[in-house]
Amino acid sequence: MITVELPLLLVFFSFMFTSSVYTNLVIYRTCYTILGYNQSECALLGNVDNNITEHLEKLVEPEANIIGMVKGTIGSIFSVIICIFIGPWSDRFGRKPVIVANLIGFTLSAILVVIYCFFDKLSPWYLAVCSLPETLTGGFATLFTMIISYMADTSTEDNRAMR
Repeated sequence: MITVELPLLLVFFSFMFTSSVYTNLVIYRTCYTILGYNQSECALLGNVDNNITEHLEKLVEPEANIIGMVKGTIGSIFSVIICIFIGPWSDRFGRKPVIVANLIGFTLSAILVVIYCFFDKLSPWYLAVCSLPETLTGGFATLFTMIISYMADTSTEDNRAMR
């Protein structure tokens, strides 16, 4: 019987497939919305190696890294705080509602990123807003804590190693 293994697998695959695309999106949008370079030049970043792209990368990557660092720091702090409080709550009311809410948060964040992509002139800082549903439901810290707790609750000693 598959319980949490499939959602966990899907979350890992979605994260692995989208993380590099997300990084490239932040770099591309930083290049032309924040730094004001031409979109055609910014589209070359990560695809073509020449003097122009090397120069652009040196200018764009520090700005893009700041955006990623701020988003990651805020997300991590809130996720850990939520995880601290959601653990005892899930002991009382169950792990599944938290896991489902967390998966819904990840899904809503992904939908917001897709919507963001339709608006060319939006700053990459809006991607931090896109991650709010994921952050408010606890992010990866809560998801992994709940899945490990759920597996410990539902596993026997015989099948624990297989899960």
